[in-house]
Amino acid sequence: MDWRRQDTAKTNFQLKLHQTSDQIPELKRMVQREGAARSDAERERRARGDWEARARGAEEDAARLAGKLHAAQREIAR
Repeated sequence: MDWRRQDTAKTNFQLKLHQTSDQIPELKRMVQREGAARSDAERERRARGDWEARARGAEEDAARLAGKLHAAQREIAR
């Protein structure tokens, strides 16, 4: 009877091992997708920072040019 339990345990272990080894390729694909998603998110974060910096620069340029325009208009009005 003891050998039957050992046989059953061994068979169950082999079955679990086989099921687990079948999952390895899918787990690898999941890890790769997660890595790609992280890279995409990081790239988007950097791009957003660049866009925000460009927008601030454009706002500064607009304010500077508006000041020049007003100065030129005052000069013309004299």
